[in-house]
Amino acid sequence: MCKKAAPLYEKLKEELDRDDIIIAKFNADANDVNHPNVNITSYPTFILFKADDYDNPIRYTPTTPE
Repeated sequence: MCKKAAPLYEKLKEELDRDDIIIAKFNADANDVNHPNVNITSYPTFILFKADDYDNPIRYTPTTPE
């Protein structure tokens, strides 16, 4: 995982620590991304899926405070 993204990932995992939410890391360099609506073009990439809606991923782009 990108060193800049690691703190964001850990914060997200901590803040959304619930049984009905899964926060997972996926290495797209080492694994194929087998989803027709997911296109990894840069790293890090954050993609969210709503419950029961695996067909419509949401790309999340965090903003960096200046």
